[in-house]
Amino acid sequence: MSGGTAPGRPGLSRDRRRAAGEGSGRSGVAVGCLAGIVLLVLLVVAAILFLGPVARSTAIGLARDNPQALRLPFVASLVEEELGAALVAPAGTSGPVVLTIEPGTRVAGIAAIAAEAGLVPDPLVLTWQVVRLGLEGRMQSGTFTIPAGIAPAELAERLAGPPDPPPARVTLAFRPALRLEQMAAYLATVEELELDVKDFLALVQDPPRELLERHPHLEALPRGASLEGFMGQGTFEVETAISAEALVDLLLADWAAEMGDDLPARAKAAGLSVYEAVTLASIVEREARVDRERRKIAGVYTNRLNEKLNPTRIMNADPTVIYAADTLALAELSLKEWTRYVFWDLLGRPLAEVAVPDELASFQTYLNPGLPDAPIATPTRASLDAALDPDVRQGFLFFYACPGSETHEFAKTLAQHEANIVGCS
Repeated sequence: MSGGTAPGRPGLSRDRRRAAGEGSGRSGVAVGCLAGIVLLVLLVVAAILFLGPVARSTAIGLARDNPQALRLPFVASLVEEELGAALVAPAGTSGPVVLTIEPGTRVAGIAAIAAEAGLVPDPLVLTWQVVRLGLEGRMQSGTFTIPAGIAPAELAERLAGPPDPPPARVTLAFRPALRLEQMAAYLATVEELELDVKDFLALVQDPPRELLERHPHLEALPRGASLEGFMGQGTFEVETAISAEALVDLLLADWAAEMGDDLPARAKAAGLSVYEAVTLASIVEREARVDRERRKIAGVYTNRLNEKLNPTRIMNADPTVIYAADTLALAELSLKEWTRYVFWDLLGRPLAEVAVPDELASFQTYLNPGLPDAPIATPTRASLDAALDPDVRQGFLFFYACPGSETHEFAKTLAQHEANIVGCS
């Protein structure tokens, strides 16, 4: 019994030591946890103090590249802090702004367009509002008229709504060989057009320097010349609200495209200036009825201007005299009356007897030699080509169309010409 008692004491001592050891271990863990918390706090403080700008910059860059990143609260919050008052500041535009958004343009692209138009100071302002309002999938394409002073949130909602209705359009049809006053008279009959025809007429009769500079081919015009002969022709679909200046620009650009960039070189090769070529072509245009005769008619007038074949250089061009007579008559009429005026009508008297003032003297080609001072109408490309490459080989000096006929009889001598006239009866 006593032998069993002695070992028991040491056992109790070991248990107590183990108990003491366990108590000492719990104290160590507590100290370690406290140290870890302190370290974490220090790290957070350090992140705020030292990594905050980096985190903000990263968040903003992420939002610019991918607007969906703004769905993350901490990204949206950092961007909001960065942009501040810009997120609600109204646009600084002085008047309405028209935005055109192409189909398929994403939110970032729309925001960039809005910023370029001055509606927001930074594309991210609009992007932030679009995401905040949940409009990412609702942004529209089309044309939007944005009022001045619109707030970014309102802008986002406007661009998520329906675009402006398509503008009303009208088709204009300018037939060949019209003079400027005819074009104006025609425009006055198009009720859908909102432009002031008087503005159109002022621009084409006395084009301002700014308009001339926009169209390099108009360098061919003498100082003070109108746009006669240089206006486009054909069918054009335009907005009913088109301005007079925009319409003139459209017609001038169409003429240049139709006649070609090589016109100056071709005119020089033909021994003419561009303005002279267009003037001759305008006469051919008023005379020719069928394409195959254009070069022959151009040849007749070119031969009449040749002193070797026609020492007087009198052109005897009926359309130029009628142009002068019409000019005088139109000056006495209102624009409204022009719509009922019969242009290019035969005068019913010998053309050599038509008196014109000095400013129109060159158009009286029955009395005055050489080309008239200006074109009398807009020629087609076919007539211009004929003027630049006239058929002069056969030496024709006369042509005559029997009443009701679209073709002409050509002659080299006055006797042959008179015989052609008699042959019509």
